[in-house]
Amino acid sequence: MNHRIRVKALPFAIASLLAFSSALAQNTSSSVTGQVVDAQGKPVAGATVTIVNVPSGTTRVLTTDAKGNYNAQGLRVGGPFDITVKKQGMETSEKGGIYLKLAETSTLDFTLGVQAKELGAVTVTATAMNSIFQPENRGLGTTVTQHQIDTLPGTGRGLQDYVRLDPMVNVTPGSNAISALGQNSRYNNISIDAVPTNDPFGLEAGGTPSLGSPISIDTISEVNVATNNYDVTNARNTGA
Repeated sequence: MNHRIRVKALPFAIASLLAFSSALAQNTSSSVTGQVVDAQGKPVAGATVTIVNVPSGTTRVLTTDAKGNYNAQGLRVGGPFDITVKKQGMETSEKGGIYLKLAETSTLDFTLGVQAKELGAVTVTATAMNSIFQPENRGLGTTVTQHQIDTLPGTGRGLQDYVRLDPMVNVTPGSNAISALGQNSRYNNISIDAVPTNDPFGLEAGGTPSLGSPISIDTISEVNVATNNYDVTNARNTGA
């Protein structure tokens, strides 16, 4: 009888594990969503949306639904991205130089006009930057992009060189303790790809398990500093 109980509970445990893994994945990638409409503002169904990560060449191809909506999850953080929207008999719309933020969903809408036969295809090109003021934002925060990581001087080769860009953060000289919102450095939660990477014994003032950075700065695509954040995916902290 106990054996049967364990067998019945197994699918539930697997489903719970998959749901938990899905929630963690939100912290390691970015997303983009939007709607494609025509010149009259009516939804364009069946349009092909091609999303290209320029540095890696990774391509995601989607098709808009009956309401003209598209939704791309699990994209690389940063960019730039090029997004092209096409549909037969209509103009091609393209947006380039798009940078996506960690664990955030950017909204990019497209408008397709009727293709003029005598002129042929017309390509509309624009550059879109992610806005800080979005309804998805749940608190204060600073995003340090890969471009900043590559160009800013990092004398210590650690997170302290970059989190100090947040006006709510202060790094103590010498100990490299990270204080956010005036809180003790022990109240921060440091995670890498959604995996907590804190000092469990409280021996290192920097908050990480080692004196130096636990991961090479060259492998980091983006650093996100969140303070007063109400997103449940960023918990276990009263600092940052």
